[in-house]
Amino acid sequence: MKKNKTTYYNGGIIRLTEYGTYRAEINATDMSEDGKRQRQTFKNELQAKEWIEATQIAAMNSVQSLGPLDYRDAVNLRSMIPAEYSLAEVGRFFLDRHTTKRITLEDSVLEYFTAKENDGLREISIKGIKHHVLRLSKNLGARIVSEIRLTDIQEVIKSEGIGLRSIKNYKRDWGALFNWGKTMGYCTENPTTALKVPKEDSLDPSTVTPEQADLILRNAVSMRPEFVPYFTLGLFCGIRPNELTILEADCMTREEGHVFVGSAKAKTRENRFVTIPDNAKAWLDQYPIQDKVCGCPLRGVQKIVSIISKAAGMDSWPRDVMRHSFASYHLALWRDAAKTAHELGHRRDQQMLWKHYRALVTYEAAVQYFGIIPEAQNAQNLPS
Repeated sequence: MKKNKTTYYNGGIIRLTEYGTYRAEINATDMSEDGKRQRQTFKNELQAKEWIEATQIAAMNSVQSLGPLDYRDAVNLRSMIPAEYSLAEVGRFFLDRHTTKRITLEDSVLEYFTAKENDGLREISIKGIKHHVLRLSKNLGARIVSEIRLTDIQEVIKSEGIGLRSIKNYKRDWGALFNWGKTMGYCTENPTTALKVPKEDSLDPSTVTPEQADLILRNAVSMRPEFVPYFTLGLFCGIRPNELTILEADCMTREEGHVFVGSAKAKTRENRFVTIPDNAKAWLDQYPIQDKVCGCPLRGVQKIVSIISKAAGMDSWPRDVMRHSFASYHLALWRDAAKTAHELGHRRDQQMLWKHYRALVTYEAAVQYFGIIPEAQNAQNLPS
């Protein structure tokens, strides 16, 4: 059995225990937050002295004294770096290059949604963003935001089975999340920037035929006549479905022959007047808007639209099919891209019309489309 030995060193005490180890203590009780003495046991006296020195330095800099793991890591780091560099220099070098805050993707996503709500983003827009972002969080939620890489993004796309045509939309919403994270100091790079979006051949937007449009309105008359204004303004004025669900009856009174879509209801948050063609006026005269264009929530609208469109022989109801149909037939009828873009609310961007809204339809089909009227009325003032 070894004889106990006590050594006083730099304000601390080192005791050789009966087991051959060295127990170091800091005498001053103000070295810890709880006022208790700090003790550590080491294999040799040199390690005990180094711990006392490190703990004293930490105390002088108002830093909590080193615990066992901190001390072990400091020793390991010391062995890894050249002798001419101090641990403090290494720490400063790291902090200068890693200024991001450590936060998990899951936590940052919650903050992101709150920020979007505070920015006044509409509920339906937030719902679309959540659908995309939550699929990313489901896979990478526990990861630190600054540590997520392009390969992680690609793996999520693969594991979630995200189709080629959807990657562009996911990249947009995921990229917005990481760009926001950069402004918050959660990351320095956006890992989606280098994500390649597959190129595909251009496909015509989905449209209804004049015969289908006619059947849709006839079915609405017989099944749900209160929905006639919804289909009329969607098919013949190109108003967005989300706008139709919140437009009220006074939208028809702001300017004769036009529908007024106010900034509070418009997707683009800009006021616009939409021309009501003669055949649409005929439908609205017989089936006027009551309190609202559509008097039920969006989910209820989708259910009713599905029933009426299936009765018209349509297997599906593609998103924005009424708006796409209006754009295609209006352009074919008037042969004026600027006029059609203006009606759509794309006053400064005709390119969007050509890229996303226009399907190839004939002038004859357009005449038939805008000639759909209730009962035996005749459409007038169509261009020749």
